Amino acid sequence: MKLFTLLFLSISLIYGAYIDEFASNAGYLRDYNASIELAKKEHKLVMLVVVADFCPWCKKLERKTLLHEDVAKKVEENCVGVVFDKNWDDGNFPKKFSSATIPSIYFINPENQKEIYQLSSYINHKKFSDLMDEALKIFRETKK
Repeated sequence: MKLFTLLFLSISLIYGAYIDEFASNAGYLRDYNASIELAKKEHKLVMLVVVADFCPWCKKLERKTLLHEDVAKKVEENCVGVVFDKNWDDGNFPKKFSSATIPSIYFINPENQKEIYQLSSYINHKKFSDLMDEALKIFRETKK
């Protein structure tokens, strides 16, 4: 039993460290409520990224799309990024943003916490940037 517990804790630390490292490198938060408050204060969208530790497409999205210079700059200027592992962070973000498809990205209006736009699966940086522009346009229109 001790071996099982030790193994479970080790795996938790490894996967927790992976997602924490990505969040740190990308400048994303790991706290949903803090992301909502910061987005309200800065008048930005919340960009909630839901991934899984075992998902190669999630890692590709993080490396090739979200950390791409153009996308990273656009996120920093217009959004508060927050990232969660679907399995390990269950309960740390609203269930309404838990999709069967991963990776999933939700653009959320921080004022009412309603989804403005959702993206699912891997998307290259150019397509992601275009779709993010659509989400930002919708967000700006709702503020008028």
